Amino acid sequence: MNRIYKYCPFCAKKLTKNINGYKACSCGFIDYQNARPTATALILNGKNELLLGKRSIEPFKDMWGVIGGFLNRNEDPISGAIREAKEETGLDIKIKDFICIITGQYQDPKLGFYYTFNVYYSAKVKGGKIKAADDVKEVKYFPINKLPKIAFINDQKAIKIFIKSLQK
Repeated sequence: MNRIYKYCPFCAKKLTKNINGYKACSCGFIDYQNARPTATALILNGKNELLLGKRSIEPFKDMWGVIGGFLNRNEDPISGAIREAKEETGLDIKIKDFICIITGQYQDPKLGFYYTFNVYYSAKVKGGKIKAADDVKEVKYFPINKLPKIAFINDQKAIKIFIKSLQK
């Protein structure tokens, strides 16, 4: 189910109007269902292994995923990717290159379905001690040619683009 307001967050009236497929209020509010921004660091070591985290929360609990997450208010994607890497892995990273932007979908168990705007970077470790934390219960390097099934479709696509860029 889509994340759609039932009531206006400004005046609390029931949303009844339909403007180009979006719910709206007589006060002027329109629930556009904008995508939520994320930032991800694809961290490769010297052995061509990609660092992944095993998710400790839904969606896709117990599946492997890339290192990243939602941006904080007023946070740029590079800072967000660096912060998420520290929070999830304990590692300090240096962003190397921009990889791609891919839109996706996220199914939050409490908030419902919403769209995501995902920014991906390649990165390398510059310090810290590896340790799973935050919403990750295990971190591990995998050879890029023997990756486990990755949780989110947009992350699967980004990894393919990343691996292709390494072959140039």
